[in-house]
Amino acid sequence: MIMDIFSTITITNASLSQMFVNALHNPYELITILIEFLLGLGLGYVSVKILKYIIAFIIIVIIGVILNVWSFGGSLSNTLSTLQTEAVSIEPVFRNLMLTLGLFTIGPILLGFIIGILIGLARH
Repeated sequence: MIMDIFSTITITNASLSQMFVNALHNPYELITILIEFLLGLGLGYVSVKILKYIIAFIIIVIIGVILNVWSFGGSLSNTLSTLQTEAVSIEPVFRNLMLTLGLFTIGPILLGFIIGILIGLARH
C-alpha cells in the first residue's frame, strides 16, 4: 500500500535544479527558508544545554525497543533481517521522498541546528 502511494513520486536532476531556481525567485520561499534556518539555529543552541538528556532519552528508547523484541520471543537477528529486506524494497521511494521534502523542509532547519550546536559549544 505504501509502495502504491509513493510510486508516483519521481524526481530527476532537471526537476531538482528547476525547484532550486523557482525557490530562489520566490520571495515567500526565501523568507520561509530563512525562518526555518533561524528556528534550527535556536534549537541547536538550546540543545547543547540539554544534550546529555537527549542522549539518555535515545539510549532508553533503544533499550526499550530491544527489550520488546526479546519479550515477543523473536530473535533480534530475525527482526533485523526482516527490517533490512523491507528497507531495501522501499529504498528508492524513500530516497526520492527525502530528496524532495528534505531539501526544502528539513534542510534549512538541519543546517541551522548544526550551526546552533557549534555556536552553543563555542560559548559553553
